[in-house]
Amino acid sequence: MITFSLPVFNAIRRVHAGRNRPVMLNSLASYGASPPMPTRGTRDTFSRVRLQRESLIRRFSRGFVRVVLLGTVIVVLASARPGSAQVFDYVSPANIDTPIPGGTGNFTIVGQPSIDDGIIAFRGFDSDDQQGIYTSEASVVRLIVDRNTPVPGGTGTFLDYEFTTPSIDDGYVTFRATGPSGEAGIYISGNGVVSQVANLTTRVPPVPDTFTNFSAPWTCDGNVVFRATRSGGQDGIYTNAGGTLRTVADTTTAIPDGTGTFTSFGGINQGNLRAFPTMDNHIAFYGTGVGQAGIYAEIAGGLTKIADLTDFPAGFGDPTVAANISAGGKVVFISGDAIHQENRGPIIRVVGPGDIVANTGETLDSVTLQGLSFDRGWQAVGNVSFLGQADGSFVPRVFTVQGGTLLQVIHGQDKIEGRPVGGNLGAYSQSLEDDLVTFLGSYGNWVAMREYQWHGQQSGNWDDATNWRVGRTPRDVVPTKIIPDVGGTTITGPEAATTLVSLDLDTNGPGRTTLELLEGVPLSVGGITTIGAGGRLAGDGVFNAGADLVNSGEIDLGTGSLTIIGETLTNLGVLRGNGEIANPIINASPNGEIRLAAGQRQHWSDSSDHLSDSHIEVLGNRGSSQGAAELDINAQLTNIAGGDIIARDATLRFRGGLANGGRLLFSGGLNDVFGPVNLTGGAGGGEVIVSGQGTATFYGPVDHNGDEIRVSAGSTLVFFGDLSGAGPITCTGGSPGLSCPGNVFIEAGFFPGNSPAAVFIGPSVSLGADALLEMELGGVAPGSEHDQLNIGGTATLSGTLDIQMIDGFTPRVGDSFTILTFGERSGTFDAVTSMKGYVWNVDYAADAITITATAVPEPATWLLAATGLAGIGLSVRKWRPAHRRFPLRTKTFASKRP
Repeated sequence: MITFSLPVFNAIRRVHAGRNRPVMLNSLASYGASPPMPTRGTRDTFSRVRLQRESLIRRFSRGFVRVVLLGTVIVVLASARPGSAQVFDYVSPANIDTPIPGGTGNFTIVGQPSIDDGIIAFRGFDSDDQQGIYTSEASVVRLIVDRNTPVPGGTGTFLDYEFTTPSIDDGYVTFRATGPSGEAGIYISGNGVVSQVANLTTRVPPVPDTFTNFSAPWTCDGNVVFRATRSGGQDGIYTNAGGTLRTVADTTTAIPDGTGTFTSFGGINQGNLRAFPTMDNHIAFYGTGVGQAGIYAEIAGGLTKIADLTDFPAGFGDPTVAANISAGGKVVFISGDAIHQENRGPIIRVVGPGDIVANTGETLDSVTLQGLSFDRGWQAVGNVSFLGQADGSFVPRVFTVQGGTLLQVIHGQDKIEGRPVGGNLGAYSQSLEDDLVTFLGSYGNWVAMREYQWHGQQSGNWDDATNWRVGRTPRDVVPTKIIPDVGGTTITGPEAATTLVSLDLDTNGPGRTTLELLEGVPLSVGGITTIGAGGRLAGDGVFNAGADLVNSGEIDLGTGSLTIIGETLTNLGVLRGNGEIANPIINASPNGEIRLAAGQRQHWSDSSDHLSDSHIEVLGNRGSSQGAAELDINAQLTNIAGGDIIARDATLRFRGGLANGGRLLFSGGLNDVFGPVNLTGGAGGGEVIVSGQGTATFYGPVDHNGDEIRVSAGSTLVFFGDLSGAGPITCTGGSPGLSCPGNVFIEAGFFPGNSPAAVFIGPSVSLGADALLEMELGGVAPGSEHDQLNIGGTATLSGTLDIQMIDGFTPRVGDSFTILTFGERSGTFDAVTSMKGYVWNVDYAADAITITATAVPEPATWLLAATGLAGIGLSVRKWRPAHRRFPLRTKTFASKRP
């Protein structure tokens, strides 16, 4: 779960959108990140930037409202797609170009499709008396039964032109067929075996009559429901659910909440959508009585009314009207010109005339009564498909309601792959599973799909079409979803450059699903990429995220061959390995982790700023063959409160600077930090800790206004870049005012405080020969009016002491200022510099250094100097160009050691 505030996140996205433009301080202020590192300027400039930065961080903290990114941002983005975008891709499981399995030539007619688990069952035949029931899985067509198949429980083989549209579920295919001796019956095929469910000799207690005719059947999990007439004149609904063939309702059954018994259940020979079982053996059906008609269901072994003419006086239209039922007992049906659903409570309209078709903007005029189908996993409103008309046209169309949105699947005048769909869109010509809608066209059957799904439950090749649902490898038409039910699956590929609309990578089971990209092959995703907790992106290719990439699982750059480029990468999982990331990165709490191991180098080459409030570890091993680990970042990284950067034997290159409001932790070894570092946040933020006998060396400027820099016993901190700011440098277990056995080496400019301040350093401090210690004087009170440096350990002195006047202050001859205190001292400054006209006596005492003014500029000289300085302000500050180590200054006196 991401924890950045939504306004901040969106503002960062806006900044990233223009990431080829320079980012200025005022633009950064709009979203609360730290401003760029100053490349030049006086300590006054550092102070102003620091104050602005602190203000921005406070604004960021106030807006740090924790939201769920995946539930807020991504869903909004998905729902904001233009309605004109293509919603479906189309695949033909079988058509007039498909060879007949077990026969010769191609199909000339392909019948109405039924679908389950991406497998399509259909009736097909040609002009040469070849006819049968077939399935198509991933576009591979297989024979189930044909005129050469022996009739189970009968004689001879099935007759031509006697097969009905099949029903398929869980690998079972049911159908009505007839043998040469009149063995009409209901049959089921499963596991390669064809079995009889019922025929004209079957008797169902308690009525002793045999069957005389059958409707097309429906199946679920091997259970079959069908409608039939009997020799005694009864019309009824029958099922083998529970293991025994029995009556659900017939013309001797009392009508629930009505009077008398049922008289009919619709036209016996029309369609296969008459009565529907579910995995819980619920069955829904349409029935009539004298002056009565309605939708009824068998739920928990008892019959109940769903809706009748008292609910819908206008009726249910054609007596072959369909009703369907879900595992939870929810029923969907058509009445009048609308589709309704009922869930043991009020009847709710799902769709009807006047509704707008989402991807066309047209108004729905009518719903064709015979055309209703829906997914058996349907819940609440659920997914349905149906035939209807829109915008005053009489041309049939297939529609679907998915996720509460009404969509047009296909128009009868549309063309697919250059050929017209044709006029075969009629009653019962479509079925539905999840988001897959099947329909019948003039030269074959089709599957309209809203997303590409990995069909194989085991590892496999991306380019093998049989691994994808209905045999369509992904392309840039509809979203791609790789979420197998079994973890440990690896998808390898694609083998050629591929572009997707969007990508969702995860698993429904334990373990991870890995997408292993091939070397040098780019996979581009135009929309959002989501790597779920069970997903893993790896390999040696190039992944181009055209929109945001959200990782809650793992991205493994491996040995450096996998390259990630594109828009913002929000890391909520693990990002590891050796390679290049050319994306803006947001490393988000609570689970975002970026990991580099020994010998690995991770390069963040994007020019936009990066943000982290979670965990970054760069853990090398210089004592091994792998060596150090290196994190190289081109742009600024803002590590906000809660973020940890952990380093050991590491090289950290912050080319755009590090704004650290969190913690920078060195756990041992030799660690090198390049680029400017700003420690911000005050109490509880902006920490640097060096422990485990490690050494941390900063080669760029460090502006320390954070909580603390802490150096533990046996550890060392080295500054080759300028050090400034008012934050303390403490020791493990210590606090301001206490010394500790760590060591601090300063080899560049040292500018304590923020004009002025009293700054504490607990460890021993060594000022090298190239060091410059600048102390500002604006009055006689230490800390509030002039700088004071308090060192808890030993002060080893060398380099230059530079004394500057601020705020128009002019000391009098004889004024003294204690600028340094320490536990012990070794050495003295090599030189003392000051503004023109000032001469100082430096007193090196056992525990302090005091300077006393022995000469000050004459008033006329001071006025002349002030006039010359008016262009840069009366509060004199140093100006240090980026290419100079020391500020411009005038040397007036070099004090020699006593």
